[in-house]
Amino acid sequence: MMQADEALGTNSMQAANAVVTSVEKGANDLVNGNGIERGKVIGNTVSAVVGAKGTTAATKAVSTAIKANKTTKVFRVFGGDAKPNGFSWTPENPKNVPNYRNAAGLPSGGASGVTNTGRFVLEGTVKNKSIIKTKLADPLDGQAGGGVIEFIINPKNVTVKRVSGVNPEF
Repeated sequence: MMQADEALGTNSMQAANAVVTSVEKGANDLVNGNGIERGKVIGNTVSAVVGAKGTTAATKAVSTAIKANKTTKVFRVFGGDAKPNGFSWTPENPKNVPNYRNAAGLPSGGASGVTNTGRFVLEGTVKNKSIIKTKLADPLDGQAGGGVIEFIINPKNVTVKRVSGVNPEF
């Protein structure tokens, strides 16, 4: 490549480094920047995608970026051995799910040796991009599970809005 640069009077290495630096700055602005910085990155990305792939691809890329930064309300039922800072959450309000303990497969001291008393409910929000996995709740200790959607989320990524005591327990 250096021979081609010499023949053409160009500097490919400097150009490559400039591209890497620009991509790193754009990624940092998108993740950590304020609204204006994020808007600039999305605008520049849209321009590049429109030029290369057309408006349909650009619209899809912007839609994906916006969805990743939207928040979802989440709930966590806990108590006993189950602490508030666990990784299992649901987008479904437990008070609206009949027999929540069974639907969510809450541990009840059987083979797992763990008990979730269901005495408290934590309510919060999480950015969609912080949801590690989405699945139906697993069965556990004779509880059927499968009755609610379960999100696996690092609790550090949840913004807590409210913690409530439940009577009767779930």
